[in-house]
Amino acid sequence: MRVGRRSQLLTAVMMALALLALPLAGCDGEPAPDGQTPTQAPTATATPGPPTPALTATPTPSPSYPVPADIAMVAIPEGSFSMGSEEGFGCERPVHTVSLSAFYLAEKETTYAQWMGVKGWAEQNGYTFNRAGHMGARYGGDPDENHPATEMEWYDAVLWCNALSEIEGLTPVYYTSSAKNEVYRAGRIDITNDCVNWGADGYRLPTEAEWEYACRAGTTTEYYFGNTISGEDANFLGSGDPFDDGTTPVGSYEPNAWGLYDMHGNAREWCWDWMKWHYYDESPVSNPHGPLEGGHPRAYRGGSCGSDYVFLRSANRESDFAYHVHHDRGFRIAQSCPVEG
Repeated sequence: MRVGRRSQLLTAVMMALALLALPLAGCDGEPAPDGQTPTQAPTATATPGPPTPALTATPTPSPSYPVPADIAMVAIPEGSFSMGSEEGFGCERPVHTVSLSAFYLAEKETTYAQWMGVKGWAEQNGYTFNRAGHMGARYGGDPDENHPATEMEWYDAVLWCNALSEIEGLTPVYYTSSAKNEVYRAGRIDITNDCVNWGADGYRLPTEAEWEYACRAGTTTEYYFGNTISGEDANFLGSGDPFDDGTTPVGSYEPNAWGLYDMHGNAREWCWDWMKWHYYDESPVSNPHGPLEGGHPRAYRGGSCGSDYVFLRSANRESDFAYHVHHDRGFRIAQSCPVEG
């Protein structure tokens, strides 16, 4: 069924925002312009999201997960692409050219087993996390340790990246101040771009530009597989996946041309950047890292098992406060190592 009329789209979007507790999703919920519905998909209805947990960490059980020995990273080539969409939400405009250096991006979303393995080591080595994390989405299906880790704050995702870097003997990326003399290992610190060692070989969150570039993998369509989407392509609200609108094990769907799985759907993915509505009007052309100033929510990308299809588009931008968690939001890691040859 075609779902291209503004009234239908606006109803679906507003229901999703209200019921899924996404106060800042989809460029603060601005509806798509008349006659510019990004794609078509099955009609979907939203399911209620969980209440926001208290701002205290749940004690971590005794470590029962080993430190992950090898997280598969995909070499993303340097290049330029057209970022954004003229047919999506307001914060996706204007479409602008961005050039990026080569980097690495995790092949798959961080699994619960990986999350727990690193977190367990970290908590025995000077790290303190704000949240315990969760095994997949809290609603739908029967998740296991191979589902994405969810329900962590943005701060916790950053802490986890630093911990994995230290486990592997790499230089951590995130520091408590611009002096970069203290590794960020605890608390809720709104670190800025100058607190980041962008040249370090450790792990980090991808920037919005890196995420979209890697998701597109050279395509210009709404999704990396075309302009329409079905339950055979990705896990989203009403897709008909076997986990009944919950997360699926990572890598359950076909990857994009660069070998990345679940860039559309399954779990929403935290990015590094603060999200500013009109940032695309001022974004640098080369390796943008997001707004320099704070005071904005943090960006996340990709949509999820609890998202309507419109939020899965390659260009779609969403955001939330760094201390908020959601039952279907996780992350995948990036690395600033150059790609040889």
